Amino acid sequence: MGEDGDPGGTGRSLLAAIRKALGLSTLTWWEEAGVGRWRLVAREGEARPGDPAEGEVTEDLGVAAAAMTQKRALRLDPNPPRALRVPGNPRAVPLAGAAAIPIEGGLFWADRREASLSDRDLEALVDGALGLAGLRGLTRDLAESRRVAEGLGQTVEGARALLAAHSEETCLRLLAEAAARLTGASLALVCTVGPSDEEGIVRAQIGAEALSGVRFPLDRGLVGVALRSGTVVPTSLTRSGSRDREVLGGDRDLDLDPGDALMVMPIGSPESLGALVLARGVFRWGASMHGIRTLCDVAALLVRQFRLRDQVALDALRDGLTGLYNRKALMSLLSEWTAFAVRHRVPLALLMIDADHFKAVNDRHGHPVGDRVLRMIADTVRATLRESDLAGRYGGEEFAVVLPHTDLEGARQVAERIRRGCEGVHLPLPTGPLAVTVSIGVTTLKPGMRRPEDLVGQADEALYRAKAEGRNRVVCRR
Repeated sequence: MGEDGDPGGTGRSLLAAIRKALGLSTLTWWEEAGVGRWRLVAREGEARPGDPAEGEVTEDLGVAAAAMTQKRALRLDPNPPRALRVPGNPRAVPLAGAAAIPIEGGLFWADRREASLSDRDLEALVDGALGLAGLRGLTRDLAESRRVAEGLGQTVEGARALLAAHSEETCLRLLAEAAARLTGASLALVCTVGPSDEEGIVRAQIGAEALSGVRFPLDRGLVGVALRSGTVVPTSLTRSGSRDREVLGGDRDLDLDPGDALMVMPIGSPESLGALVLARGVFRWGASMHGIRTLCDVAALLVRQFRLRDQVALDALRDGLTGLYNRKALMSLLSEWTAFAVRHRVPLALLMIDADHFKAVNDRHGHPVGDRVLRMIADTVRATLRESDLAGRYGGEEFAVVLPHTDLEGARQVAERIRRGCEGVHLPLPTGPLAVTVSIGVTTLKPGMRRPEDLVGQADEALYRAKAEGRNRVVCRR
């Protein structure tokens, strides 16, 4: 069965088999093509004068209209045989028997020139019509599944491209390109909120006239509406002309006509850093919309990490002793990843790490040795993690590690590698080598948890258990 209206080889074979088995002169299959309009999907049997060609649309179903009105299969046996108005033919056709079978969204018509149809013939036609309609529905479902799979593949490829970006500008350009590919949009803009929070800036464009760098006010225009509401606009996903505001709302705007496909989606959540504008593409609520939102969320996470990275010197986001993120930066990133994990239902894990007997080390050997211990732990953590993982000094001798896309068992294994790595290092001191161990608490994001503080609290509980049970161990909070 074809997804573009043609019944395909299997469908035509079934139609031909039904016609031959019942000795029909003609068997036709019609589908709705709008209110009161019907399109001929397929015909088996020789076309008669006045019969429409496949693909033609008619508003005249002839005597079959009664079956559609009554919503039941009808057997039409003129006695004696006489001419009947058949679907789509302005001329009456001499027939001895006919049947009209309504199905969801369509109609089957069968007729004979030489003999009438029996009740058993009608039952067979109803079964055949329902079977063909079911096959057609299955084909459409498979076609939709194929489109969803293709969209998912494009989303994954787009996300991979974004993850390979090394700067904010590259990331935003790749977002525009990936979204345009996914939806077939001929025009794409990526806008971000300016420093004043009162204006937007066009940062990337595909298929538009030179708009890159254009600034526009956020108190009017659809971009401003999307940012304030946190939702996709317009809800119709088309530009309705006078009822829609301008897209940007500034001195320069997009040249769109009423009826053009249009979508403005916020980038990032819960606080949007900008908006993606797509026009003249294929926008559907459901899987394709989820794909675009995923790309926007990935881009938002990366952009915020780029901005954090670029502002390290100004905002002192790194801990001066260990080189890891400081507590403020780490909690900001944990908040972003928590929101992302909740939205997309992906795993997220957190480790809380504490140096064992650290106060005794400081008291016995002095703070310089204590600093060496903290740097050694930080180096061990850094060497153990993936590039996408995040680590920071939470405070004093305590560290925290964020593990995106990691379940509890995976997080436990990472924690165990860190514990063994620290246990295997002995700092050389004049009084002899100093053994260093750590205790680690592990937890993951669970249903109902939405705040980063929930993760920290559960990881801390696991850490306290690890210390209470003798230190130098990993304890998981299940």
